[in-house]
Order: sequence, then C-alpha cells, then structure tokens
Amino acid sequence: LKKYGMSLYASKPKAQVLRYGKELMKQHAIPKYVFDSLLEYFQKHKIVRPSYTLLQELISEALNNEKNRLSNKIYKLIDKPIRDLLAKFLEKDELFYQLTELKKDQKDFTTQEIDTSIKKHLFLSEIHQQSIEIIKELGISEQNIIHYADLAVYHTVYGLRGMKQKNLSRLYLICYAYYRYLKISDHLVNSFVHKVIY
Repeated sequence: LKKYGMSLYASKPKAQVLRYGKELMKQHAIPKYVFDSLLEYFQKHKIVRPSYTLLQELISEALNNEKNRLSNKIYKLIDKPIRDLLAKFLEKDELFYQLTELKKDQKDFTTQEIDTSIKKHLFLSEIHQQSIEIIKELGISEQNIIHYADLAVYHTVYGLRGMKQKNLSRLYLICYAYYRYLKISDHLVNSFVHKVIY
C-alpha cells in the first residue's frame, strides 16, 4: 500500500463514497453504470477496491436513497389535479387501458393512424406541460427520464397500480408522458411532411 500510495476502503470515510454514489444515481439510475463508475473512482483515488458484497450494499443504499428522494419530492410537487391526470393512464377506456393504447406506435401515414396519434397527443398535452416543471424540480438527467419512462413501459398496468410506493409509479408515468409526448410529436411532424410531399 505504501509503495503504490494506495489506501484501504475501510480507512476512507464511507459517507464520501456514498455521496458520490448518490450523485451518480442522479445521472444514471442503472446499477451497472454506478458500479463501473465507482470502480473508476477507487482507481482514480488510489483506494483498494472493496469486496463485491460491500459494493452491492453501497449501490443498493445509493439507489434506495435516490428513490426516497424522488418519492418525497414528488409528494410535495404534485397536487390532486396532477394525480388525477396520472390516474387516467391506468383507467380502462372501453376495451383497453389508456397506457396500453399510448404505448402503441403509429404504423403508417394513413388518416386513421394520424387521427389516433392526434388523440394521443391531445391526451398527453396537459400532463406534458406539468411534467416539464416537475422534472426540472426533481433534478434528474435526460438519461434518467428515459430510464424511468422505460420502467413505465416495462411494468404492466396492474404492476403500476399495485406498487407500494405510489409516488414512484407517478414518477414513471410523469417521465413516460414527457418522453412519449415528444415522440408522438415527431410522428405527427413526419406525417405532415409525408402528406405534403406525397
């Protein structure tokens, strides 16, 4: 250790490394990214890499801290009208849930498909406007917006409705509404270009 100017992880304050882990979670909430970044951190600061179990615990703690931070912030940021808007995602409209319908991409440039995209766009417009300010207040990266939006797609409607931490479910839906609105906007722009040219 003396020869290479290294130090043991145990001799370094854990709080400092955990603080760094929390900052990493704000950038990218995927454990693999945090794991790789922590290994780089230890190498850069000449700290002997701790055991795999300790790394797992460190990442789990950072992940749980970030989840709790976001959950608490969302509790303060969103009021009943926004909660009601988010609840509409999980409501059944005739045969399908709204969220299930929103997940479907536009297949082609037929009038029927474009009309469907317009309806989705209108449905998302209000929550998208609200989500811009909420996401800004949450202080999460673009990469994390996409990550949480993907989690809304990954979970079933029943899974989202049954989540114990309701505010995490709302986080996923807010990010999904934000990201999906932009994607549907792109579909509509492409549809307009197609109709004008062809």
